[in-house]
Amino acid sequence: MPAAAAQQAALYRAAATIPGVVTAKQAQDAAGRTGIAAAMVSPMGVREEYIFDRNTYDYLGRRGAVVDAKLANAPVGSVVSSSAQLKVSVADSAPIVE
Repeated sequence: MPAAAAQQAALYRAAATIPGVVTAKQAQDAAGRTGIAAAMVSPMGVREEYIFDRNTYDYLGRRGAVVDAKLANAPVGSVVSSSAQLKVSVADSAPIVE
């Protein structure tokens, strides 16, 4: 069962205390939804953002954008990864894999 919004908020506030992690007040997932993000610059010069709904703290998706052209070997602002979690469900059994 998913954690309550208050519990999720506490987890994200704790994550924001990790050295190098900052809160991005405006972030967008691959589906175009906006939220807040816990973000950190990777050693490869890419800012990695984990995006959450600002009211429910549900996970929306992830985005990576270049902030250091030399390290990333790509222009600043280039989006190198983007995802969106569109559905979460609970099942009684594991799916059958062919």
